[in-house]
Amino acid sequence: MDIDDLWLKVGQFVSWLGINPTEQDAIKAGLLIVFALITLMILGDIYRGEIQNTLHRVRLIPNPAKDATYRGSIQLSKRMVASTLDGVFTNVIFYYRYRDHRGRIRTKRLTHDRAKLRVRATFPEKIAIGREKDHIYSDDERIDLAKELPDIEIAGRPTSEIVAMARSKVDYIEAQWEA
Repeated sequence: MDIDDLWLKVGQFVSWLGINPTEQDAIKAGLLIVFALITLMILGDIYRGEIQNTLHRVRLIPNPAKDATYRGSIQLSKRMVASTLDGVFTNVIFYYRYRDHRGRIRTKRLTHDRAKLRVRATFPEKIAIGREKDHIYSDDERIDLAKELPDIEIAGRPTSEIVAMARSKVDYIEAQWEA
């Protein structure tokens, strides 16, 4: 069976269906396919799980903006997420990582929240003082830290990012942490 026979059979099948396509119909179908592929690519970029199941070390601060639209949002640094995720709703889970009495690192879930991502420039360091310098990381902790922050070796790169949320949510998370 060569290509001419294949086209003949396809043509017979289309006429059996009662479809009489024209060049205009073929162009419309092609444009529809291109539009569908572009839509799928955009949805794939949004929902590909770029930051899904990723741990980030953060310093949580109350949102410095007094704007009411920031009540249900979380402001993240551009170093944490891509700018394409700005305005996307997500589930955010907060964990507290600590060292137990045996020296093992433990992780405890504090709370979760549904928030709208607001991607912005990095907050100035003076807003939230970090405690990373108070702790000397062991070699196994450095390996785990490198998984969470792949570019940790860059000079001047902080080991945690400053994240802003509504003041009430920050107070609630801090109360969970202290408990």
